[in-house]
Amino acid sequence: MEEEFSKRRKQILRAKAKGLTDMDAWHKTRKEKTPGVNKDEITKDWQERISKYKMNEADNKVKAKEERQEWSKEAQFNIEAEQERAGLRGKNSEDLMWQNAIRRATERTALASEADLIHEYMKETMRTENWDPSTYSLTLRSLENQFDQGKIIRVKEKGKKWVSRYTSLELIAAEKAYINFAGVYSKTDYNIPAKEAESYVSELNRNNKAQGGRVMSEIQSQAVVDMLSTKNMISVVQGDAGSGKTSSLKAVADHYKNEKGFEVLGLAVQGVTAKKLADEAQIKALTLKSYLGRQRDDRKNGRVIIFDEASMLDSRSAAKLFRNAKENGDKIILVGDVNQLESISAGRVFYRYVDYYQRMNKMTKEVKLIQMNENYRQRDEVLREAVDAAKDGNMKRSLDILAEHGHITEIADKQHRRAQIAHLYSKDTLIIAGTKAAKKEINKEIRGKLKAKGELMDEIKYKILKSDADGIETEAEIRLAKGDIISFTRNDYKKYDIRNGEKAEVLENSERNIKVMTEDKRILDINMNEYKNIEYGYALTTYKSQGQTYNKVIIESDTAVPVLSDMRNQYVNITRARDSVKIFTDDIEDLKELAEVKTYARDTIEMDQDKPIVRKEKTTEKKKEYEINNPFLMEQVKSLQDITEKYKNTQKELTEAIYTIKISDNEKEEIKNVLNGKDGVKLIANYRGNTDTVIYTGLCIAKKSIDVLDKYPIGKEIKKEIQNSFKKNLNQNQRD
Repeated sequence: MEEEFSKRRKQILRAKAKGLTDMDAWHKTRKEKTPGVNKDEITKDWQERISKYKMNEADNKVKAKEERQEWSKEAQFNIEAEQERAGLRGKNSEDLMWQNAIRRATERTALASEADLIHEYMKETMRTENWDPSTYSLTLRSLENQFDQGKIIRVKEKGKKWVSRYTSLELIAAEKAYINFAGVYSKTDYNIPAKEAESYVSELNRNNKAQGGRVMSEIQSQAVVDMLSTKNMISVVQGDAGSGKTSSLKAVADHYKNEKGFEVLGLAVQGVTAKKLADEAQIKALTLKSYLGRQRDDRKNGRVIIFDEASMLDSRSAAKLFRNAKENGDKIILVGDVNQLESISAGRVFYRYVDYYQRMNKMTKEVKLIQMNENYRQRDEVLREAVDAAKDGNMKRSLDILAEHGHITEIADKQHRRAQIAHLYSKDTLIIAGTKAAKKEINKEIRGKLKAKGELMDEIKYKILKSDADGIETEAEIRLAKGDIISFTRNDYKKYDIRNGEKAEVLENSERNIKVMTEDKRILDINMNEYKNIEYGYALTTYKSQGQTYNKVIIESDTAVPVLSDMRNQYVNITRARDSVKIFTDDIEDLKELAEVKTYARDTIEMDQDKPIVRKEKTTEKKKEYEINNPFLMEQVKSLQDITEKYKNTQKELTEAIYTIKISDNEKEEIKNVLNGKDGVKLIANYRGNTDTVIYTGLCIAKKSIDVLDKYPIGKEIKKEIQNSFKKNLNQNQRD
């Protein structure tokens, strides 16, 4: 039924597959409305179309199950599909449904909103095919039960008033697991004495100099010594963009391979980063997903794992990787830059390790943070100055420098802006766009310009495969000509040895094959019936560009998507260039303002700093509704709250004083919560309970425990503050 009456979407998708943009596809497939439509004719048409289908519930369930199974097999990147394959869905169990929901809700962020969590839970209830009516309040009650039983964790988000966030025990366990490996010694003896490491580096530099090669700097050389001499299972290298990390990594890899006989394996989140690491360090390299998904481990000896662009490592993957390394006696070298893009999935592993090693470095020599902060990339003085400012965290100053020298252009109109970018394109230029949609539009503009100049010849249409965010592939079309720049979108380790994100130029094309030259000058004959994961590669997104270096870089920064114009994105963008950067934006001042904002991922480790939501004890006693509306009482409560804030370091003493008052334990707990809370006034004002208890909560410190305060270090000062607050506008009767 859905397929019969929802044909427009398929028409739009087919139009987009032929290369049309979203809006063009929408217009192309839209039929003009026919005036004077006859209602009876429409009804008859619908009935005829409905009659073609069996309205049989059993048959519908069978078909739905088949479609769901097919989807779950194809959606390799979707957590819901993974749960489906594991047989975890469709069970009529509250606990399991909530666990499935919280797992999905915390895939991209460690602390999920209440709305996102409930949305995922409702998908679970529908999956069970239990259509009993429910309400939002009933769902909230079910969530409360999960929280009460400790099966879902709730925290108050730091810096905001009573905003509930939720996380899972599974994610907390993963993050505790990976952080517990920080500073741990490796059980395999990988390290060598520092003196021996220094001798190795000195000899290596002498040999390189004698052969006309590059000699490592003092910082690069020291980084090699530190990596080779540390006993830690996990070494951490914080290296700024363009600091020459790869030279040091190659020296380390050569020592472990040639001197120790260890296997050295490179890892990265992105395929193109892994390929670059393999080429430059001359080691085998895989994506993290490929490595963790392997069924066998053919190792014969110890293994050293070099993880490049480690800022992209997420918590769950880190826990698996580090646990695996511990069990097999491996050593891991994390290499990255805390200023660059963080993981898409939940967690900020590299930042946590840099922070921990930096702090431990001050207390012991046994844990060392290896830092590389030189700049070997930027050759233009203006660009170097701008990059230096960016590294110092002053992105506004960085953009000011570029603007002063004419490197930032403001063009409000999107089409005109992208046309200008296309006009400046050359083969040694990297075009960076914030979104996939922007990338697609810029690619189209560039191809149009090149075709007009006659630089793209003999265009042929090919069938290709396009993947969505879940990993589901759909067939599409692409026109490729001699001279086209393409980008591969799937890793192929066996036949072509190409990686997702790698670029190439089309040299020749025929009906079935294209001959291309990759950026590392390899010539490949690709059978388009075998490998179909290709797109135009003139422009890349910021995410895909991390780890790449070009002579010239042109950036489109559209402030309409603020999160893609923040400090991290701009830092990655401008540090890709050796010689020049040009930024095109819709609003320069907005761009500067957004670039001052440094966004970062959340993790459950921050829960140590967040305050859990205060839970009230349940009671069978029926409470009458009460809300404070007495201005005098509210003024006094406000005064008490101000005092509590002023003396927040003495909350323990105040709490102990309250416990001397002769009221029920439940009431004492309520008062204690007020004193320890950051918003006690609001808590009291909204408290629903016995009138006497409410007033007691507001006045007990001043009236009943005033003498007790003398026992404590600053009691007299607190007592004086309280007395003064109650003298103001307070007659004898009120005081009594």
